[in-house]
Amino acid sequence: MKTQRYRTNEALLPRLILITGIVFACLLLLRGIAAPWNGPGDTDGALFGTIARNYLQFGILELKFGQLATFEAINTPVGSYYLHHPPLFPLLSALSITLFGDSELSVRLVCPASITLASRRQLSWPVEARHEGFSLSVLS
Repeated sequence: MKTQRYRTNEALLPRLILITGIVFACLLLLRGIAAPWNGPGDTDGALFGTIARNYLQFGILELKFGQLATFEAINTPVGSYYLHHPPLFPLLSALSITLFGDSELSVRLVCPASITLASRRQLSWPVEARHEGFSLSVLS
């Protein structure tokens, strides 16, 4: 008869430290999430929120994934385009505005939600690799 091995507390300690670190990092990201965007160096959120609102107003395909950054009300997509970064964050912000309404909080939720989903993926990968097979867990 085969004897079964049981995990000891020593084997779980590194995973517990990792989970604690991820939870602490997520809590740091949520600090000041409801504060208005008016401080020094805190204008990127307003910029990306404006770009996301323009995506929703004019359409992503009509703008050709261009990041239209206008701070006044316009009826046609004319203005300056933000070209410094890829459009993933404004696209996720547009999805968040669609789901939760047009507010600063809905744009600010994008970063903590993305990091939480990514860390969940990193933590569950070894379990899926053990139970479903390595190739299936890498694919998912």
